[in-house]
Amino acid sequence: MKKKAFQAYRTLTLVFACVIVLAGCSGNSSTDTPTTTKAPAESGASESAAANAGDLQPEPGASLLIWEAAGAKKVYMEKVIAEFQKKFPDVQIEYSETAGDKSVEKMITDAPAGIGADVFVSSHDNLGRAVASGIILNLEKEYPDIAKEVRETHVESGILASSIKGELYGFPKTVETMALYYNKDIFPEPPTTFEQAIEFAKTWNDPKNNKFTWMGDVGNAWAGYGFISSYGGYVFGDNGTNPQDIGVNNEGAIKGLTFMQSLSKVLLPVKTMDIDAGIRRSLFLDGKLALNVSGPWDVQEFRESGINFGVTPMLALPGGTPFKTFSSVQSYYINEFTKYPNAAVLFAQFASTKEMQLLNFEMTGSLPSNIAAGQTDEVKNDPISSGFVKQFEHSEPTPSILEMPAFYSSVEPAMSAIYNDGADVKTALDNAAKSFKDAIKLLSQ
Repeated sequence: MKKKAFQAYRTLTLVFACVIVLAGCSGNSSTDTPTTTKAPAESGASESAAANAGDLQPEPGASLLIWEAAGAKKVYMEKVIAEFQKKFPDVQIEYSETAGDKSVEKMITDAPAGIGADVFVSSHDNLGRAVASGIILNLEKEYPDIAKEVRETHVESGILASSIKGELYGFPKTVETMALYYNKDIFPEPPTTFEQAIEFAKTWNDPKNNKFTWMGDVGNAWAGYGFISSYGGYVFGDNGTNPQDIGVNNEGAIKGLTFMQSLSKVLLPVKTMDIDAGIRRSLFLDGKLALNVSGPWDVQEFRESGINFGVTPMLALPGGTPFKTFSSVQSYYINEFTKYPNAAVLFAQFASTKEMQLLNFEMTGSLPSNIAAGQTDEVKNDPISSGFVKQFEHSEPTPSILEMPAFYSSVEPAMSAIYNDGADVKTALDNAAKSFKDAIKLLSQ
């Protein structure tokens, strides 16, 4: 079973790659968003464009600001910084907590102002917007030898997810999707379908005492994407690359969200604002939540808590339909406006090595994108990782084109209204689709 899980891990990188390459080749031709221009004097990267990967040295007096999320990721990043400074003791480094899903938005305003991070982590679905805004350094053009090295040492899906129009911008860090954590003391063998969980909830749930069988973020369009996609809904057509083809209100999406709405009656009778990640994590650790939908970022905290848990694929929808999740590649990106591009590139390169990605796996449970790290027995034989790997078989890459943020802002209000207020599903999704299309039109003006 472990060998089979690892084979699935290798297979998913090929499937992931096939979808992402279409998005990367499509670029952002549907929009004409102005980009930020950097004055020639502000760039030091061009001076080292021909530098060999092994010859690069940090600039004298280099000082870097690194952005990464809080929690276990912060502890890991602080360790990376300490190890990097053993190799380059003259490079001063400051760490600041900024979540990967917020970093690009923040960089768009902070980078041109000279206060953005020199190196920051972001998921690949924000890459199109970042490139269009001119805030990240193009490794392919500025550091071709290092870009070549990154291509040779990371899984293809990670490379393609970190690229636009075939040009590499980032250093892949991890590949992620969501799966189902289960409390083994409650479920020695986890349920595999929503029907089983609902039946169990009829006698086990106790909402007054915050005791629940299952929790997933049904108001979040990334975490709850399976309710849209599993029966045939989608964000963009042509494998996530065509913003003129919107599928958030087709028959499949209506069917999936109608089922999601029904979960509020027995399985999860709470409002969406009361099921965020922190609440779910706390209830799971307290033994009051039997099944928790989350990603690998929670692995280390659960391990340290001593809770008896496992990870398995998401519950199947009625009819045995697999729950299709979004998958994502987290990468390190370099600020186009950094005063110390050599030092920034060296840090991102160091953080994405086999040794550092194995450390990340040990400390946070994140699946590595580094090929050598992924091939170690430590990763291949880990029972927790195998649960995420199996879910990858029923996942699709989050679209990375410029129009993607409009999906969240348009669809999430509809999801909340459907779940919290019992809104008519078709009407809510039709309105969301209209808002989505209107937002796309604004982007193209």
